[in-house]
Amino acid sequence: MCGCLVRWGLDSDPEMRQYATGITSKRLSFLKFNNSQLETAPSRKAYFDTVHFATLDPTSPVVDMAPALEPVFTMRAFLSKEDTLAIGPIHGGSHRMVAPVASGFIEGPGIRMEFTPGSCDWPRLDATTGILHLDVRSQARNKETGDCLFVTYTGMTKLDPMAQKVMEWSPEAKTTKSSEHYFFTTPKFEVSSQEMKWMEQTVFVAHGHFVVPGDGTQAVEYEVYKVCSA
Repeated sequence: MCGCLVRWGLDSDPEMRQYATGITSKRLSFLKFNNSQLETAPSRKAYFDTVHFATLDPTSPVVDMAPALEPVFTMRAFLSKEDTLAIGPIHGGSHRMVAPVASGFIEGPGIRMEFTPGSCDWPRLDATTGILHLDVRSQARNKETGDCLFVTYTGMTKLDPMAQKVMEWSPEAKTTKSSEHYFFTTPKFEVSSQEMKWMEQTVFVAHGHFVVPGDGTQAVEYEVYKVCSA
C-alpha cells in the first residue's frame, strides 16, 4: 500500500483540524496516511512537505528533519601561478582555465596526506553569471605510511570582489573566511587504507575560502564536512 506524508493546513482549515484530532493524539509529531485515507478525508487540503511535518498543536515547534554536518578535515591546495593556463572561450561561451596544484595537504583526525604532482583544477568561468564551475582531480599520499587517496569534486564559487583578486593574483588579494563566499564543493574519495574506507561510503560537503600567506603563494582551502542523518 502506497503511503504519503502530509503536512496539514490546520491553522486555516477547522474541518481538517477536527478530522485529524479525531483520529490521533493531539501531540503527534506527524501523520501518516495511505491513499485511501487521504481520499476519504473530509477535506483534501494538504501541503506535501518532505522535510518538515507540522504538529497538530499549532503552538508546538516544527520537527526539524534536516541532515547534520560534522566537520572532519581540512583540504588546502596551493596553486601554481606559473603553470596556470587561461584557455579562454570554448563551446557554450564559458572560459576554460587550467590551474595545477603545486602543493598542499588533507589533514584531520586520523588523516594527514600531502598532494602529489598531477593534481589540478580545470574550472570553467561563466562570464554572464560570474560563477566559476570547478572540476578538480587530485591525489595525495602519506609519506610515512604510504597510504594514498584520489579525490574528485565539482562545485561552484561566485566571483565576488575578494575572490576576483585571488583569481587575478592581485597584490591586493588577502586571506578570506568561508562565510564571506558562496563557495561549495562535493568531494568524493577513493582510498587505499582499509581504516579510511568509510570515506568512500560517506557524502561530503566542503565550504571554501582563500589563503594568501603574503609570500607570493596563495591557496584554496576547504572545511570538509560529512553529512549525517539528523
